[in-house]
Amino acid sequence: HICTMLAVAVGWVLFSFDELSDVFSYLGAMVGTNGIFNASDAYDLTRSIPFILILVIASTPIPKKLATRFAAKNEPCRVILDVFGILTLILCCAYLVSSSYHPFLYFRF
Repeated sequence: HICTMLAVAVGWVLFSFDELSDVFSYLGAMVGTNGIFNASDAYDLTRSIPFILILVIASTPIPKKLATRFAAKNEPCRVILDVFGILTLILCCAYLVSSSYHPFLYFRF
């Protein structure tokens, strides 16, 4: 299993870059030869902090308990929960469109 995952990771790198020197540079970064943390990583981390906080809170049972307690009492709260879900979807799409990262590698081809 480990060998397969290693081959998959290296294979994706081969498809991702046009120049062989970029491939070797990226593979070196994967094993830690270029340093562990740089300014680009700090930018990505600070940009992702709101999502990280939302995901940490959402991974607990607290949101489900709050939603069931409020939704059972009144109908407007159910509407608010639905609107919150739609707004979260729109926010995720906005982040995806605004970033230079494409989730599908074959967009480049």
